[in-house]
Amino acid sequence: MAQRAPPFIRISGNNQQDKHYQCIDATDQQLYDNLATLYEKAAFIDAIETRVRDTPAGQLAFPDSDAVQALWHTRRKYLTKKWRTKSRRQRPADIADPPIVGRAPPPGVAAPVVAPPAIPVSNNLAPTIAAVHGLPEVAGNDAAEAVIEEPYPAREKIPSRATSPATLAPGSPLYVFTNDPDVHPEPVLLSPTRGERAHVRYEVHDQDWKFVCVLFQTALLDGANGLGVNRAEVALNPRKTVSLYTRPDRTGLVSDFAQYLDVYNMIEEHARRYAPIPEHFIWYFLSQMVEALSALQVGKCQDPHANEPLTQEPTHSEEAAPNPDMDDANAYEGTWKPLIHSDIKSANVFCAAGNSKYPLWPRVVLADFDLTQPADNIQHRFCGTRGWQPPERNTYGRNNDKYAPAAWEISEKSDIYGVGLIAYRMLLAVTGTANLKRIKEDIMTRVRDRWPATLLTTNKKLDAAAGRSLISNDLNDVPVMYSIKLARLVQRCLYYHPDHRYDLEDLEGEVDTELARLDRLYGEMYRKDVNELDDGQKICKSDDHKAFEKFAIGQPYNPPRKRRRLSPSAEQDTAYRAVVADWADEHVYPRPDSAAQAGLIAAMQKFVESSDIAHLEELRNDKSVHHCFQYLLSCLKHRITPDAPVAHVTDWAEEGLEAAFKTNDFRTGVLTRMSSAIVPELLGDAEHADIHDAVTALGHVIRWATLLLDMNGEPNNINMADKTELHRAFRDWIFIHPYPNADGYTGFAYLKDAAE
Repeated sequence: MAQRAPPFIRISGNNQQDKHYQCIDATDQQLYDNLATLYEKAAFIDAIETRVRDTPAGQLAFPDSDAVQALWHTRRKYLTKKWRTKSRRQRPADIADPPIVGRAPPPGVAAPVVAPPAIPVSNNLAPTIAAVHGLPEVAGNDAAEAVIEEPYPAREKIPSRATSPATLAPGSPLYVFTNDPDVHPEPVLLSPTRGERAHVRYEVHDQDWKFVCVLFQTALLDGANGLGVNRAEVALNPRKTVSLYTRPDRTGLVSDFAQYLDVYNMIEEHARRYAPIPEHFIWYFLSQMVEALSALQVGKCQDPHANEPLTQEPTHSEEAAPNPDMDDANAYEGTWKPLIHSDIKSANVFCAAGNSKYPLWPRVVLADFDLTQPADNIQHRFCGTRGWQPPERNTYGRNNDKYAPAAWEISEKSDIYGVGLIAYRMLLAVTGTANLKRIKEDIMTRVRDRWPATLLTTNKKLDAAAGRSLISNDLNDVPVMYSIKLARLVQRCLYYHPDHRYDLEDLEGEVDTELARLDRLYGEMYRKDVNELDDGQKICKSDDHKAFEKFAIGQPYNPPRKRRRLSPSAEQDTAYRAVVADWADEHVYPRPDSAAQAGLIAAMQKFVESSDIAHLEELRNDKSVHHCFQYLLSCLKHRITPDAPVAHVTDWAEEGLEAAFKTNDFRTGVLTRMSSAIVPELLGDAEHADIHDAVTALGHVIRWATLLLDMNGEPNNINMADKTELHRAFRDWIFIHPYPNADGYTGFAYLKDAAE
């Protein structure tokens, strides 16, 4: 019997409602997988069945996946509405679901086997983290999720609807509010589903819990002229409602804001520039990590944050009564149970601002305590991130009964291995991205292949193998600019057997001694202006951190504005497409570099201040035009030279200020003057030959900005690629208006310069 040509609908077993779509290729498979609701999937399957059934024998219902897409894209609304109507007519009262539809399997590949449930971390020290099985192995991927891998538990049988209990935990209500009383005065109740209850019970096992809140979309409740939508529609769209549960013994954790990203990004940025990370900073990093690990061991920081309490709650529910004979700082001494972080890696060490001791360096902050476990109760040995785990926690050895490190002790020395590995990568950053990648791959090869093959109880040379370090004794991989003392310290942190590594006390002693010596020699150097430092003494920051600066405490919040759909006239559309096409020609408009764009700002400002051209005098003398032009300069500096001083206004009532931004008239006047006077003068002046590309680009930017003003928006259906910072600054100038804030300043570009 000839095999049917896809697409067609498969039926699983004898259940006529358990239908699956067999796709033609990846294109229509993705179309099916991206359908948002079960209603849409059921309507899609119904449409495919109907088309296949009505197609004469010997003909293809769909010659290719494009035909499937064409059917769905042109008739989606009609088909979905038709299926809803049909299903409601056939639905018995308050029962019956749409056909069970599954995810489309790849062409010619059997449906995937359902994976066992992920095992949670069941301790009360951090939020539950589900296991991640089958994680792709990417060498050196610090951003990969941390995984917990333990033997799979037996699957718990979910009770049927008839025997499902009213609640699975004491104090958990059968029904919970789904609406805000201020929005819906009449209560609208929705019970957590049976699946949600079973999931929570599986996650928390026999621990106390209860439902406390439901997240929802009010549109579901506001539909049908205020009567709400059919309950079945709410239930069939699980993304619309989410029941939240809590455990009575769970507390929250708030971390510092780290605007300079993390150590992983720092290392990558230095490697990209072939720039060394200063040895002094590496010693400082080690001191901060030692202090953080010490806090996990003893329950208090050596130098508490200003907002942190000096007393510390016990880590377990069995609280010990404070000793009245002790002061507050030591009231709970003896009740703290040492903790193991279990996931030390560069992506979990953040770089924050506010380093009072070394103002030019970021402050090092340890984070991500999801996998933290009590040292005396390690429930998950093989956890952490692959490539960062020490041998005694290496996931690749977990299924080998002869893997010797599985019997080694887990202690703070396991975390010290991770600290040493971060420091090792810091040492290698100066060698460049390619070499750093090679070292990462070599480490992954050892972790994945060599350790499980050599660190075995049957290996007669086990002691010799366990006595090695990731760094060879000849230190060939360590750049010669770093001291032997630092290289040997990092080497010792990376010994395979924990007995050969530092303990926390010895490591702290060596690090503090060397850091104090360096502070005596060079401490004052790092309090100077950053421009006075040599390149080898600086910490490189990627530009990515600028996107996070707006979230720093004290920064004003500008709520996002909904982007309006533009309806340009035919003339505007033609003109805009011409401007976009012109910019694509790099021979006509060479792309200026950052230095040329910065030079353009300075030249333009100087030219306007000294020019005697009557057309430009209004930029200096007319108050509204002057404010409008100054704001443009500030926008340009904000984008291109963030450290340059910008215009500063303390009085919003200043003459001409508010009027400058009420209409587009003054912006149009500024653009006209720049196009007719500034650009021609700068292009014709041989003194400005070094910024010729930037001036040429400015001419295009003015044309583009004039159209944005005319259309009052930027079309989202016509993309102009490879914009310069000049383009972005002019767009800011047009669409982000200054405003008065609590300090009397106006707008993001009217910030007071620190040098004033």
